[in-house]
Amino acid sequence: MKIKSLIKGDANDIIVRYTLLDGRKSKYAYEISPKGNVKESIANIDVTLDVEEWTAENPRLYTLYIELVRNNRTFECIRQEVGFRSVSVDGIVFKFNEMPIKLLGVNHHDMTEDKGYYMTVEEMQHDVELMKEYNVNAVRTSHYPPDPIFIKMANFYGLYIVDEADIETHGTYGVWGIGGEHKISQNLAWKEHYWDRVFRMYARDKNNPCITMWSLGNEAGGHRCQDYCYDKLKEFADVPIHYEGVCRTRRWSYDVLSHMYFSTEKYEDYINGKLPKKYYNKPFFLCEYAHAMGVGPGSLELYVDLFYRHEGLMGGCIWEWADHAIKHKKKDKYKYEYTYGGDHGEYEHDINFCVDGIFYPDRTPSMSAYMMKQAYRPVKTIRVGNGEYEITNRYGFTNLEEMDIKWELLENGVVTETGVIHENIPAGDSKRIKIEHKEVQGDVDTYLILRHFRDDREISFEQIELNKYVKLEEKKSRTVVGMHIINTDDMIGINFNGGSIIFNKIDGALQSYSYNGVQYISQKPSNKRGQKGFLPSIYRAPVDNYMYVCRSWIKLGLDKASFRMRRISEPIISGNHYVIEVEYDVIGLTKNQIKFLYSYKIHEDGKVDVDVSVVNKGRKIDIPKIGTVLEMPKEFCNTRFYGLGDIENYADAKEHSLIGIYDKAVGSFEGKYIKPQDSGNMSEVRWAEITNKSGNGLRIIAKYKPFNFKATRIEDEVLLKAQHREDLYESPNTIVHISGFVRGIGSNSCGPDTRSEYRYYLDKNYTYSFRIEPIEK
Repeated sequence: MKIKSLIKGDANDIIVRYTLLDGRKSKYAYEISPKGNVKESIANIDVTLDVEEWTAENPRLYTLYIELVRNNRTFECIRQEVGFRSVSVDGIVFKFNEMPIKLLGVNHHDMTEDKGYYMTVEEMQHDVELMKEYNVNAVRTSHYPPDPIFIKMANFYGLYIVDEADIETHGTYGVWGIGGEHKISQNLAWKEHYWDRVFRMYARDKNNPCITMWSLGNEAGGHRCQDYCYDKLKEFADVPIHYEGVCRTRRWSYDVLSHMYFSTEKYEDYINGKLPKKYYNKPFFLCEYAHAMGVGPGSLELYVDLFYRHEGLMGGCIWEWADHAIKHKKKDKYKYEYTYGGDHGEYEHDINFCVDGIFYPDRTPSMSAYMMKQAYRPVKTIRVGNGEYEITNRYGFTNLEEMDIKWELLENGVVTETGVIHENIPAGDSKRIKIEHKEVQGDVDTYLILRHFRDDREISFEQIELNKYVKLEEKKSRTVVGMHIINTDDMIGINFNGGSIIFNKIDGALQSYSYNGVQYISQKPSNKRGQKGFLPSIYRAPVDNYMYVCRSWIKLGLDKASFRMRRISEPIISGNHYVIEVEYDVIGLTKNQIKFLYSYKIHEDGKVDVDVSVVNKGRKIDIPKIGTVLEMPKEFCNTRFYGLGDIENYADAKEHSLIGIYDKAVGSFEGKYIKPQDSGNMSEVRWAEITNKSGNGLRIIAKYKPFNFKATRIEDEVLLKAQHREDLYESPNTIVHISGFVRGIGSNSCGPDTRSEYRYYLDKNYTYSFRIEPIEK
């Protein structure tokens, strides 16, 4: 232990007494007696103690008393909780207590829904407890030193703190023309003003063990004033110093290299040694990544996996903790419960750009909070063979023997076996184990779920696909007995045993699908053209992370597109079923020609196989969605599905959702985003049921590959126009979405767009299939 004390003034007859307590037990006591009139004396005391080190995993604190004593009377006493830790940079590796660690962090603003930029002690404590619950181990105090109580809580609960000076120069934008906000940092006339803010941060917080890095501020460009602050701070600081803005200057970095919103593709280039040499000199820190505005961000799981694939990647902090939106009481003049930029008469504002948190303003978790909790999990398990698995302990200092791992074998969504694992795996190590579960069958959809418990609290889980089986067996019957063609001037269809399916010849709409007197098709559709039945869908009310790519969609006309029947075929017998085809043109596009072909294979028991084919002529389109929408009567208000759930999920944002069978009310799929946007998607769905209170309804079954599913009461057109929750209104129908493809989310409201494997470029035929069948209780 090293103790530094600064003494000024008359020190005659004064004793400086140091007492270190472990609880109420004295751990150490020491006295010194400076003499004479002391202008400035720093006492350095080196002591060897048997103490536990402080880490975010085990935040071990002791209490230090420093007393000034004269004539056996204490006339001044300072009390400070202290922890014993070291922070260092070893080449490209960031170390804490001489061990490499990863910062799994968030950016945190002092912000509440009812008080704005002010937080009570209880509210700060709630945030810190949520961070620990959701597996966060680090916080960047964006963009200023926080309330000192927050630092004290980080000491007590265990959080690595990147303490940031209150330096940001956006307010000087335009003073010297374009880019002027950067020039202030290059002007050394400001250096003492910069240093004043940096030093006051350091002086206030230096004695807290949670301080893991100092930050010289946020987005201030330049580096000359920061260089001055860095050199001055290094005279005092014993932890590393970072500043992201310097990466856009010749200086490049300080003690660690810092970037914002580095893409996973570039991270992979880093791991493969493809970036310039200057990237490989120091630890690499993402002070901001994964912009959590609205739905998203995507690829969070991949980011964290990449952190652990290279020793030089030290982790990062998600942007950001909670939405900035102000809550109003009903008696206020605002018609909205939550308001954001532009709602208060502001001349300049950024609309909802500050509504960008992983938690809603009231700290209710959004999808991204669950994503983060899962991505930041301390245990990673992969399958290495038949019944063999490799468990990796991602903790920096904790043995997994303190954890119970409970496993479940799921077959077709049903738990068929369970067990418990206890393993001694030191921090940072991996171990191969054998799980004695039944042999996997080739025709059974099979998953292994491992749930991680510590102190009876589920910390995270692992989901391992053992056998993905989605094949739908064809019917064995070879006849069409009991089926009859309906053909009039304005409609065409098939009578089958117990019901009928009827199409309108004018617009191709599936105007009736009934079984034993139950009608599944709404006769009063609420879509903008009043069309019934299964309709093509190629657009989504853009999520915030589509704010740039959607410009090209709007330019193409996807947001205004509608569907017009090109042709409808006569019923044709094909084996054991009748086939009716309906072809639609997508109208309203500026350059492309898109066609949808629906092939309905109708069986004698009322089951219908729907094969959808999409053809595009024109330029390649990075399309948001390829799907089908069906409006059913409102009485069909319940759903049950087998897929990923029951929190919304997408191709690049699904690791937080478990495979299983879920019951969910229509209208409960969507997230409660302050600015409404398309949400509530469930992916990897094998089958879904939509039923009324009597249990009658429709079952939708994947034929060859899973589909995306949701059931809502909000029309896409309503979502497109809505700016606040209160702008939404319900359709009188149940709106069912069955999509073959839904674009990944990405992070492009501020960061990188979704990866290429989660996009579909419509430049060739696209097909998907599903079966619908009546459910009768």
